[in-house]
Amino acid sequence: MWDAQQPVALEVTRRLDKLNRLLKSYQPDMIQLKGVFSKNQRTAEQSCALTLSLPNGTLHATGNGKNVLAGCKKAFSEIETQVKKHQSRLRREHEWKRKRRSNEALRQFCVRERRAATLRELFRTYAKVEAPACSR
Repeated sequence: MWDAQQPVALEVTRRLDKLNRLLKSYQPDMIQLKGVFSKNQRTAEQSCALTLSLPNGTLHATGNGKNVLAGCKKAFSEIETQVKKHQSRLRREHEWKRKRRSNEALRQFCVRERRAATLRELFRTYAKVEAPACSR
């Protein structure tokens, strides 16, 4: 029986180490992770459900797979993604992201570049001298 559980135990310890690295800013006694393994009798599918309690929120993740290991991997990867997103919101990273150029501004930039290229070509043709590149 232990041989079948060993890969799952190794995966859980590996993923717990990764979660510990992600959650190193929290005090260890403020974090609580609960996990439940279950089997669906009708489909013979194994699942793993995780609940991570943090001081400023609770995260839930469920992973289903053909065996316990696959369900465990899916659940842990989902909870890791949620932790990263949660920490990003706490840091207010969404407020610091650069705004992308609007399509209109990009279109105007392209039109200016085309005009400059056309003028350089005309200058090269008629003056037989290399035109200086325009700078922004």
